[in-house]
Amino acid sequence: MLLIMMLRFRVLKTIFVRLELFFLMVLFFQVRCCSHILNLIVKVGLELANDVACKIRNGIKYIEKSRIHKKRFYDVVDKNFYLNVTKKLRLRCVCV
Repeated sequence: MLLIMMLRFRVLKTIFVRLELFFLMVLFFQVRCCSHILNLIVKVGLELANDVACKIRNGIKYIEKSRIHKKRFYDVVDKNFYLNVTKKLRLRCVCV
């Protein structure tokens, strides 16, 4: 009788160990899947930010290209937005 109970215990133990491993694998897959989805979302967001940063860089390059563009830009900034025009545009500050 004791031997039969021990055999049943071993069988149940192996079944539970296998089930536990299965559940751990499922949890690991869910964590990997969630992190993959989050990674894709962040990547798309950074691509959008990179597009905006490229447009800003191109605008700064256009303004810095000639003195007339630069003067007109600073005049508009001073008159319409009342911003401090002593600070100049910097291309290296726009980075993503």
